[in-house]
Amino acid sequence: MGGTALHEIRRGWPTLVGAAWSMGFGALTLFYYTQGLFLGPLKQEFGWTREQLSVINVIGGFLIAGASVLVGWIVDRFGVRAPALVAFVVVAAAYALLGLGSVPLSLFVLLQLTTIGFGAANGPANLTRAINQSFDKARGFALGAALSGPGLVAILSPPVVGWVIQTYGWRAGYLTMGVATAVCIPIVLGLLSFGRHREKPAAAGTGLPALSLVKALTHPIYLRLLASFLLISIGVGGLIFHMAPMLTDAGYNLAYAAKIQGLIGLSVLIGRLLMGYLVDRVFAPWAAAAVTTAAAAGLFLMAGCGPVAAPVTAILIGLAMGAEGDVLSYITARYFGLASYGQLYGLLYGSYVIGQGISSFLLARLHTAFGSYSMPLWIVGAILLGGAALLASAPRFAPAVSREPVLA
Repeated sequence: MGGTALHEIRRGWPTLVGAAWSMGFGALTLFYYTQGLFLGPLKQEFGWTREQLSVINVIGGFLIAGASVLVGWIVDRFGVRAPALVAFVVVAAAYALLGLGSVPLSLFVLLQLTTIGFGAANGPANLTRAINQSFDKARGFALGAALSGPGLVAILSPPVVGWVIQTYGWRAGYLTMGVATAVCIPIVLGLLSFGRHREKPAAAGTGLPALSLVKALTHPIYLRLLASFLLISIGVGGLIFHMAPMLTDAGYNLAYAAKIQGLIGLSVLIGRLLMGYLVDRVFAPWAAAAVTTAAAAGLFLMAGCGPVAAPVTAILIGLAMGAEGDVLSYITARYFGLASYGQLYGLLYGSYVIGQGISSFLLARLHTAFGSYSMPLWIVGAILLGGAALLASAPRFAPAVSREPVLA
């Protein structure tokens, strides 16, 4: 890593750490990676089915897509701190309400959707803009490091929240997440405020006209990216929600399921750091397509061998999810620049989250139809391969030395 890149890191570390912390404890990580642990206790107490609870992910995916575009528009104009503050306050309150007592399914769904919708403001749609703006030569590394925050939380939160649920009940699990979210508020705002005073915006283009979101929706490259990330998330996203019930159905206890869930988080962390290193050196879509193909192989392995292959599959899908997080942000800035980055990235990220929600619901329906997870894993693995092929065929960037967007 050259001197300029090291200088960027020394100057921009508060923004990097603040972004990592915000995305890690934001609802799109903490909520998402622990949601499957609540499935069994909620079904036992209220009789709510997997399909009913999976609908939250489907609706939530579309909600995040819209919220991410809105957050991107706000951040492009007003900065990252105010949206992050509002999101943390609302999400902490929603967790508290979820944990305070019995609620009807309709109110439970409303609180969960509130958490998901506001969670977009302390997720990648907000914070990756700060990273892209603060780093140029070390942009890939910085994105990987910042996005490792969610990876760390994804490792630690399932065992901790799983232990709380087993020991004190599911309500205590939500209350624990509410306290953790509230504690983050002064830490994140302090780091982002300090980073703002040290920031020197990175090169973001050469003054070419910004590509509006409306124009992007008619451009072949942007549409290719939307389709590829949607297919990839449909292929891999539902495993986060279904891995725990898949293992408990096979006779494993919740503690083991939580460990496998944490293994996914560890792989997400490794995948983000690895891809952050690679995208500064290798054409990013090709690298991501290779990792995604490996994840499809992991799904096929588990489909053929059963839950005994869960650790290997967890590692491979975690690597893919980590890699896609880096690549999605990196290629948005490289193809289109930063002038309308928030909106363009917001919709791409939203499509990825929509795919995760569809994947959760699809796996639930396929599980009901086939009576097991074997055939569903073959199906989503094939979808994952389709997304990888589409991404691998993406056109090359403009020369890296110019840092120009390839589109105007």
